Amino acid sequence: MTLGFFLLLLTLHGGLAAFLIARLLRYRFEPSAMLVWVLLILFVPFIGALLYARLGENQVLIRAQRKRGRSCLPDYELEDHTVDTKTLGAFRSTADVGLKLSHAQVTRGNTVTLLRNSDAIHESWKSAINEAESTIHMEYYIWWADETGTEMRDLLIARARNGVRCRVLIDAVGSINVNSAFLQPFYDAGIDVAFFLPLATWKRRWSPHLRNHRKILVVDGQTGFVGSQNVSDDDRGKNPEFSIWHNVHLRITGPAVRRLQAVFLDDWNFASDARVDELPTASPVSSAVDHAVQILPTGPDCKAHVPERMLLEAFNSAKDSIDVATPYFVPSPVLRMGLLQAALRGVRVRIVVPAKTDQAIALYAGRSFYRELLDESIEIYEYHRGMLHSKIIAVDGAWAMVGSVNMDYRSLRLNFEISALLYDEEPVQELTEVVAEYRADAKPITSEAIANKGRWQVILEGAARVLSPQL
Repeated sequence: MTLGFFLLLLTLHGGLAAFLIARLLRYRFEPSAMLVWVLLILFVPFIGALLYARLGENQVLIRAQRKRGRSCLPDYELEDHTVDTKTLGAFRSTADVGLKLSHAQVTRGNTVTLLRNSDAIHESWKSAINEAESTIHMEYYIWWADETGTEMRDLLIARARNGVRCRVLIDAVGSINVNSAFLQPFYDAGIDVAFFLPLATWKRRWSPHLRNHRKILVVDGQTGFVGSQNVSDDDRGKNPEFSIWHNVHLRITGPAVRRLQAVFLDDWNFASDARVDELPTASPVSSAVDHAVQILPTGPDCKAHVPERMLLEAFNSAKDSIDVATPYFVPSPVLRMGLLQAALRGVRVRIVVPAKTDQAIALYAGRSFYRELLDESIEIYEYHRGMLHSKIIAVDGAWAMVGSVNMDYRSLRLNFEISALLYDEEPVQELTEVVAEYRADAKPITSEAIANKGRWQVILEGAARVLSPQL
């Protein structure tokens, strides 16, 4: 390399670095994240700049504000069935946070049915789809072209041929193995299919890490499903590496379904050129029971870290217990502090995570936090019987969050997620029992086990922890 060429590269690098750092300083990231980007841009010539161009800026928020003229999903006239948060007792402040930050109203007149395992979820999906009369809307992070994906595709095709309008929205990264041969039968049956945030198109630049992680099924605008299960063989326990996959879903009827429908339609209009201008249909009040439900859509199209702030408020309201089941445990500083403060107040905090996951780096990063949590009497259990994929957070047996949110940075700050928040003891107690069942089959982590870790294991966990803001 000649001196002249080297000086040219150095000049180009300096100019590009100055431009990108000046651009970066206009945004208000976390200071640690800003510092990492500055160091990458300066000391990893051109590659650091390329990474920042692809990952550093929230193009989703920019486009959402331009296309929608707003940053979050608005209300859809649910006032007739909304709950005065003053009636929610200890968790009134938690509901208020969701209402103020995400327009998430709490509605009554709902019936919530807990589906405790993957087979029950799959069969309940099939039953609802087979009974559909007008519309089926499905939105899933993963829809694979395997036995389960093909079965669900063919069910939709059968309903579409009977006059039911079907729309399918899947994430372009989570469902990356879906090909045109698998999709063509959808199109032949008149089913609309859209991909959320394609990685690259000729007219747009998209970030590969701001993904739609939601799992939503709405049938006829009357019955809704939300939870942790995707449309894949893995989620039904057909992956020999993990055997059983543990998921939970909620089947909901009542006014809360309209909010789920609104989330789907908003996402559809964001992702698809085939815009749907209709408002979500009203859902009748359930005559069976009267559950209070708050549907909470969150993601990079909203400025606030809504899931973190709601969970922190719930943890601050805890008096007796916090029970967590999550497949990926890489808690942000905010949530770590919330859990630690609760434990200091005497709240019993119990966390169940899988001993083996499909994301090993997240597992190692999570283990790097064990010592500081154990030191404050927080109980941690690792589940060994298959893949624990359920996402449950229950507080005092009276409040719970169920949905697609993992307790990691990606779910809390980067992905589009959907959660159902419950405010009644009956369904929350059921969820608390599910977490207790996981604990009964899990191994408790002890301080002695942490102290006896090998040096290289500690180093590996520390390296994974450095990457935790991207996990």
